Amino acid sequence: MKTKLSLLLSFLVVIMFAISCQQRKGNTNALYVRRLGNDTLSVEQLNRTNNGYHGQYVSRMPATQVGKYQAQLGPDGSVKSLSLNWSTPKENPNGPAPRKLQVTIKDTTATIQMSGAWRHGKTVDTTYSQSVPAGTIPGIISGLMDAHPSVATLTQALHQAKGHYGNSGYKVHIMSPRSGHLFSGTLTKAQGDTVNLKLSGISYPATVNSKGQVTWLSAKNSTVQTITKRQQGNVQQIAANFASMDAHGKGIPIASPRDTVKATINGAHLEVQYSRPSMRGRRIWGGLVPWNKVWRTGANAATQFSTDHDLNMNGTTIPAGTYTLYSIYTPSSAKLIVNSQTGQWGTVYHQKQDFARINMKKTTLKQPVDTFTVSFDSTSSKPKLQLTWNTTRYQLPFTVKK
Repeated sequence: MKTKLSLLLSFLVVIMFAISCQQRKGNTNALYVRRLGNDTLSVEQLNRTNNGYHGQYVSRMPATQVGKYQAQLGPDGSVKSLSLNWSTPKENPNGPAPRKLQVTIKDTTATIQMSGAWRHGKTVDTTYSQSVPAGTIPGIISGLMDAHPSVATLTQALHQAKGHYGNSGYKVHIMSPRSGHLFSGTLTKAQGDTVNLKLSGISYPATVNSKGQVTWLSAKNSTVQTITKRQQGNVQQIAANFASMDAHGKGIPIASPRDTVKATINGAHLEVQYSRPSMRGRRIWGGLVPWNKVWRTGANAATQFSTDHDLNMNGTTIPAGTYTLYSIYTPSSAKLIVNSQTGQWGTVYHQKQDFARINMKKTTLKQPVDTFTVSFDSTSSKPKLQLTWNTTRYQLPFTVKK
């Protein structure tokens, strides 16, 4: 009898071990791919244990780096420490220098130790402490798009909530160790397998399977405009491939680079400073640029327009000065919004500061333009300000007032 019982117990141990190995293998191979249109911005690998979580985060911008992270949890399930080491795969020998980060949270004090090229490519070695709310989760991303929650961060918030969201949601606090900025919000349960993480007024909906694993995460409500999906793959091979592409000059294009267009027309010096998003396989008009809603006319910081002469823009006088350009579109019409507020982020719009709304003319191009482009056309008798993207160009004629 004892022999049969021993055999049965041994068999059960083997089965449980096999299942455990399979689960670990599945967790290891489950990746989270974050895309902006057709372009992959990052790949994340996440493994959780009873005492913490660890994994790798492959960031592609401005060049491929792999961040290996490990978080330890306290008895209450909150994060007590996080280590994060960034390095460039050997396939790109001229890539960014290594960086290290260590976060330790005791009670309501977070101590951050940073070393390596964290700020604008310059080496920074620093240690600082700051007060944080209980249960604060340190983020793991490299500093680009700090407000965007990673899957590891969202999963930890789900773990801490333990299914108890209350009437107003579970309070979430996420800290960017790079900047020390704190993003606070709520995690709420929606219908079915959907949850919603709202940070700093922006909603990040996600789906979660029966095992508590995130399967889909959207940042479409933010300016990041990315979608993260769970899929299979080898994170080391993916990172090596991306780094090799970087080394051969085929890395991912910079998201919405800043540009300046200048022109001197009839004695007036004109300048537009703006950021230039690309299509990346996305629907532009009526999609990324919505109908009947104010658009920032570019990306990132507000698009700034300046003139040192008064202008007559399609019948509207614009005095010499500096303005912010917004715009609004319908399927059949468009208006340029000249706003008096300057220096703000592109999503900060106050209609009360509109100086004028001016009709633009729509034309269709034979060949698509991949990157949003602002230009001046002075080849005809009446110069024009032009906004061009995909196969559409909007033109606004103007004259320089003497």
